[in-house]
Amino acid sequence: MKKILFHLIFLSTLVLGGCNDALENDLNLIERRLNDVQKACDQVNANIVSLGSMAKTLEKNDFVTDVKVDRSGNYTIYIISMSNSAPIVIREGKDAEGSPIIGIKLNSDGKYYWTITYPGKETQFIRADDGSFVAATAASPKFRINEGKWEVSYDEGRTWTDNYNGMPFGNATGESPKAFFDSVVDSVDYFIFKMKDASEIVVPSWSAYEKIQETVRTANENYKATQTLIEALKKKIFINGVMPVSNGNDTIGYKLTMSDGREMTFYNGVATNRPEMGVSKDPENPSDTAYYWTVRQVGDTTFSWALFLGSRVRADAMSQIVPRIALEKKTDGLYYWNISFDNGENWSSVKDTYGRDVRASVKEKYVMDSIKVTQEYVYIRQGGQEFKIERYRDFSVSGVPSQLAIAPGQDTTFKVSVAAEGISDYSEYELLPVASDGFAAKVSNEKKGKTGKEWTISLTAPADFTNGSLSLIVSDGRGLMKTYTIDLRKK
Repeated sequence: MKKILFHLIFLSTLVLGGCNDALENDLNLIERRLNDVQKACDQVNANIVSLGSMAKTLEKNDFVTDVKVDRSGNYTIYIISMSNSAPIVIREGKDAEGSPIIGIKLNSDGKYYWTITYPGKETQFIRADDGSFVAATAASPKFRINEGKWEVSYDEGRTWTDNYNGMPFGNATGESPKAFFDSVVDSVDYFIFKMKDASEIVVPSWSAYEKIQETVRTANENYKATQTLIEALKKKIFINGVMPVSNGNDTIGYKLTMSDGREMTFYNGVATNRPEMGVSKDPENPSDTAYYWTVRQVGDTTFSWALFLGSRVRADAMSQIVPRIALEKKTDGLYYWNISFDNGENWSSVKDTYGRDVRASVKEKYVMDSIKVTQEYVYIRQGGQEFKIERYRDFSVSGVPSQLAIAPGQDTTFKVSVAAEGISDYSEYELLPVASDGFAAKVSNEKKGKTGKEWTISLTAPADFTNGSLSLIVSDGRGLMKTYTIDLRKK
């Protein structure tokens, strides 16, 4: 380039002679042109370094959080924000005619490598002298301008070439070689960088990944809680306490304390396309009262039995096996669903109806487990089936005297009633009288309605006594009992 400049100045001096003004104008024009070319070269090298940095962050499981594109000036500026790294800035100018496209591409080994694409030719990986692909996480290609032509080095500037496999890089016209990006698409789950060479770089979105990770955590917690739920249904225990679980802004689930002291936490599901787990009895075998795990995978319309070693997996404490879901990052850089039916010892890929691995997505929303709390019940929807568990409600007993005066050998009667807020069915409430010291007691004339239940207690005194006692045990049929003691005295 310096030789060209010298000859241009020399010729201009001979032809123009004393035309100093014209000569000065020509020199200024040439200088500006040289500056434009050098700026283009510097920008190309800066962009390639940025693209290499992007490859490094992606291989380190970094995520793209946002991409801003500014086309207001002479450059198109891409600001790529990462979850754990500094933003990556790429400034692209005009495409130089006939120049190649330098890019990066994910290989089948899950790593990014440098590529080159000439107009009308297929994209190919750049190879080192030994024939291996040049890793995008290693040294970045570096451009320079030499005697008016683009040259590139793949070894930190030790050697330079103006072609690749015989294809020239083209003349340095003051414009940059081909830009990297054609467009960037935010598809909710992923950012798709559409490259100028017609390839794509698909990167998981950080916000989508967070939601998917949350559904993995809450779904696995729900599966464990379902084991406790099944035991509660079998033993007719009820919910003694309910405590909301918050993420700081919203209630995302509830921690339930059962009447036997056990605890379980259910979460409202984050809607994704994860496989859906449920529990069910065998409708074809009514004598089998056990619950079994069921699964509905993506694309299925019905649930099928979850199988481990060819057998159905029981959904109770006896099996001690809880299904789990997880994410697997494959060599394409994306995340897919995995499922296990043996407590995480072995995993298998979730397949769709066409036998393809299912990519984790929050854009396609199929699953929504839920828990709803009312004054009377807690409703839990798990795998398309809803369970209703009764909440603890205290009851009150009225009509119980603190003491009774009875004549020897005589009978006496009195009425006792029970009521509980929100209860309309009192069929399970029972009263048991227990007398001592020769007294006899029985219950008769039982009456029940929507507002309570009433019993008539008949008490017979022995022919001779000094004193005695009568205990009344009232049960709600769900494990809660109250005992009242009446002193019996001689009239």
